[in-house]
Amino acid sequence: MEFFQHLDSDIKTALKAQLRDLWTHTSTAIEGNTLTLGETKFVIEEGLTVAGKPLKDHHEVVGHARAIELIYDMVGKTEIEDTDLFELHITKLWNDRPKRPTTLSCTCDDRRKNAKK
Repeated sequence: MEFFQHLDSDIKTALKAQLRDLWTHTSTAIEGNTLTLGETKFVIEEGLTVAGKPLKDHHEVVGHARAIELIYDMVGKTEIEDTDLFELHITKLWNDRPKRPTTLSCTCDDRRKNAKK
């Protein structure tokens, strides 16, 4: 990002935040996210949910914004490792999906099966 080099740090920070917000809103809207640009910015900056909106929309926005921050960090690197890409992938996906238990247990009830005989 050579064009950023001569800008004041506060301007750089503001531009990167605007890009992150617009990028996140556009990318998640394509996938069906119902948050407006203003709501997206609110979720990213405040970390709060928006009343009447699906929780999945909040998770998508948070994950996408975190992934963009990782991309910003990678821009300055001379070499991007496979671990960087893995972290980017996990960051995006982790917030898109509700947390699920790692193991499930169930009990089989064979009474109905045996009753038909």
